[in-house]
Amino acid sequence: MPDAPPAPETVKDVETEKDIEIRYAPELDRISATIDAFAEGKCSHVAVISDPFAGQAVLIDEIRKRHGDRTFYFSFESVVSRKDFIATIRRQSEKDIIIIDRCHFLALRRIGGFDLLDEFLHLLTSSRKLFVTTWNSYTWSYLDSVRNISAYFPEVIHLPQMDIPMLKSIILGQYSGEIQFVDDTPRVEKRFLSVTWKEAEILKKPFRYPSFGIHPEYLGRSAGTYDSVAAEDIIFRRIQKISDGNLGIALKIWENSFSYPHIRASSIPDAQCIIDLTVNEAFLLLIILSMDSIHTDDLREIAGPEMEIEKVLYRLHTLGLVEEKDGLYTVQPEALNCSAVYLKRMRMVW
Repeated sequence: MPDAPPAPETVKDVETEKDIEIRYAPELDRISATIDAFAEGKCSHVAVISDPFAGQAVLIDEIRKRHGDRTFYFSFESVVSRKDFIATIRRQSEKDIIIIDRCHFLALRRIGGFDLLDEFLHLLTSSRKLFVTTWNSYTWSYLDSVRNISAYFPEVIHLPQMDIPMLKSIILGQYSGEIQFVDDTPRVEKRFLSVTWKEAEILKKPFRYPSFGIHPEYLGRSAGTYDSVAAEDIIFRRIQKISDGNLGIALKIWENSFSYPHIRASSIPDAQCIIDLTVNEAFLLLIILSMDSIHTDDLREIAGPEMEIEKVLYRLHTLGLVEEKDGLYTVQPEALNCSAVYLKRMRMVW
């Protein structure tokens, strides 16, 4: 039996030009309209916002492809400690569209952590060029709350979550052979009707009442098929639930679960992880989540000498919340959403 093509490591590797047109059509249209308006004298800087792994790079690559002769591309790869990049940008006299990737590295949650961000924002307000920038969604939310950063970007574009049909189209589009979906989960009685409890207020007093409907597993099914749910539907529903529509995470879950030509429902998690962290553990998890990826040396500088970061990082790694490669730490893709939920509950992100 022939081997399946290896699962790609990045979103960019799997999306065809057609996928990009379908998936990012509204976002591409907005950026293209902004660039057209800039040519007519209206400058509206762009901020593209997304969670880690969500596929910002694909959108930016398409913009570079469409407007390559006019663009200068610059990406921050680690925490910015010097303002040399400003001089580099100013030297681009022949380019009128400046694309700055991973701008979340410009700010740190510490005293003096906004200095380079302020230098960059001053560059935006004084430049005659159009800036297209990308940001981590958690850093953006924080900066917009404490610095009103959205005031500098008339065009703020949040990459939307992907629904099940789109995830299925992109993931299955990698393979030319038939994929066999197997529902090997424990059998339980499936009810046609479901009940949910809703709340209302009557005479200023809370009141709970039941609401009946068709069970979600049976919605959209034809008559005579209610006795079972297709394994393919179960699997992609689980993938979408854990990934929360994030393509990079969905691909990671698929890669870890797929053994050509079979994909088994039992190999895909059916629930989010449960987290209970110390203050230091939560703080470092927050920094890693807000930076997409960050080097140990930068974490050490941010945390300060009082924190034993090796111990904290070991604990986060043991819990399956972060992963490390060549000194760079990222949030474990499958744990991103439950990490974010936990940090929101602790009011550390919003």
